[in-house]
Amino acid sequence: MNKFLLISALALSLGGRLLADPDAKEVFSRGEQALAEKKWKDAAKRFEEAIELEKNYAEAWNNLGLALNNQGHVFDAIEKFKNAVKINPRYTDALYNMGLAYENLDKEIKLKGDEKTIKKIQKTQYDLAVEAYKKALSITPMNDERAVADTHYRLGTLLRDLELKKDKKDQNFREAISHLEAALAMFPDTPECRNELGRTYDIIGRYPEAIEQFTKAIEGHKYYAQAYTNRGVARWHDGNWDLALADCRTAVEIDPKFAGGHYNFAEVVFARVQVLSANGDSSVIHQEVEKAIDEYKAAVALDPKFGAAWLGLAKAYWAYHDYELAQATYNKILAADKRNKEAKQALKDIKAELKAYQSHIPKQYQSGDAKK
Repeated sequence: MNKFLLISALALSLGGRLLADPDAKEVFSRGEQALAEKKWKDAAKRFEEAIELEKNYAEAWNNLGLALNNQGHVFDAIEKFKNAVKINPRYTDALYNMGLAYENLDKEIKLKGDEKTIKKIQKTQYDLAVEAYKKALSITPMNDERAVADTHYRLGTLLRDLELKKDKKDQNFREAISHLEAALAMFPDTPECRNELGRTYDIIGRYPEAIEQFTKAIEGHKYYAQAYTNRGVARWHDGNWDLALADCRTAVEIDPKFAGGHYNFAEVVFARVQVLSANGDSSVIHQEVEKAIDEYKAAVALDPKFGAAWLGLAKAYWAYHDYELAQATYNKILAADKRNKEAKQALKDIKAELKAYQSHIPKQYQSGDAKK
């Protein structure tokens, strides 16, 4: 083996960098400490200093990317991750971080307010993320299994979400499930991954398996609000109302500021109202609708851009025969999204319903608006 090949072999054996300069290693350690303390600017400065001392310091390039990404400098972060991979093509962590950065490409601080460019980026950013994740899994990693498991987890979740966006009936979640299961095969005690696998099972109607995964997630983290609310939804879909409502209630008790938890609670309550109504049991309907309205209102108060929660709130008002608030809410939805077909159709249906209702009232008792 000649001298050049020996140096190359040593570089690869040390995570893609040459034998670390003691000073570079010391500066790098200080950067790691700053990164752990979420002092992003200080961390970035330290990693830049380490790179100045040692150009082929792959870990420093990777961590510099992390520090920049956390400051919203996503474009620059991706370039740093690419440098890390160029130095060490088998650096799974860097490829994984690159995938995460691509997923957040539209959050680049330089693009703030530039909606045209953001929309353009959104067309390809997730494909680029998938490409980075798949490349991370195609190599023989030099670092530990955690990075591989994390990549399987993130790729599985992303593939599922991309399938959900497709306007097709033949959605295929098989690949997403295989990646989530691969992550769990490596690290079974990962509540977040069990929660995402459970969500995927719930989407395709495998409710008992979904409930099992959510239960295991809760066993791994007993205050896991997301897993409780998701299990509540799965139990609703499986027809167990009492347990569904109990889980949803527990979720918002654990985390009162969890908008998704309030939304799911409202959805389960409102679905139960519809069942009661269909069965002719009107004794508790108004009380239950009021509860759904309260939960939808909590969701939109916590997240004013929560479109699904606004639609749910409008439906609940309508079911409560509060036409004025229902119409106002649908109009609010259309103000944010002029192309919302559901809101447009609902407004037409409400007007038709009101017209039919007014037609049964003697003219002398009709409102001025109704006479018109």
